[in-house]
Amino acid sequence: MNYSRAFILLSVIFLASCSTLKQMANVQKPTANVSGVALTGVTLDSLTLAVDLDVANPNPFAINTGAFNLDLAVDSKSIASVDKDNAGVELPAKGTAKTTLPLTLRFVDLYEAVAGLKDENEFAYALAGSVSVALPILGEQEVPLSFNGSLPIPKIPKISLKSAELGSSSWRGAEMAVVLDVTNPNVFGINLNELAYQINAAGTSVGGGSLDAINLERGQQQEVTIPIKLSFSEIGMSLYKILTGSAPVEVGVSGSADINPDLPLWKPDPLSFDVSKSLTR
Repeated sequence: MNYSRAFILLSVIFLASCSTLKQMANVQKPTANVSGVALTGVTLDSLTLAVDLDVANPNPFAINTGAFNLDLAVDSKSIASVDKDNAGVELPAKGTAKTTLPLTLRFVDLYEAVAGLKDENEFAYALAGSVSVALPILGEQEVPLSFNGSLPIPKIPKISLKSAELGSSSWRGAEMAVVLDVTNPNVFGINLNELAYQINAAGTSVGGGSLDAINLERGQQQEVTIPIKLSFSEIGMSLYKILTGSAPVEVGVSGSADINPDLPLWKPDPLSFDVSKSLTR
């Protein structure tokens, strides 16, 4: 009876071993892909990305990953990379595991590697890399992965003085219109909030105030007119003679505005500007 039980036990072990060996003989290589790229940090100097990876295991047994290697290239030139040794991500049997790799790209490295991109507002990139796995029979294997996409190069909006024109005048005062050109060079929208300004003519302040929010779509340029009423009793007759005379008069506008971009995680410092132009009569 004991011999029968031993025989049955050995038979079960043998059959289980055969089944395991068959599984091992049919071992398959996992697959990997980049399932998403998200911005996690943005400055005027760099971008920080979170690269999401999916690694699928088609085998009926669990395995662990080894190292993750990832390279970001622009125009076939390597700009940034990340190497994560012995990641040890467990891939479930016939399942998929997810992991995220952080990658930081410095714009100075981008500009040094690819001439001409400094004047661009976005760039196309390619991600390429591999995940190592240790498989029965096959041994250490590299699972390739790749991805293509585009990323913005954030830039500060531009403010210039398009014109400063003196309008109708009387013995009491005059009207002046100052026109600003406001340009959003980015591939995303930007709002300028609480734009405060101060206007001077011939080095003398002639008025100031603030504007409502300026909403700029991607790449949009917008003209903003600031009407000024000049009281000669306040600015003085000497400035009146300068403004109404024939000699050139320099008009300047200075100020600041809060920048609210439609780009997550980018919180730029307030924009300061100081622009000038000759007065048109």
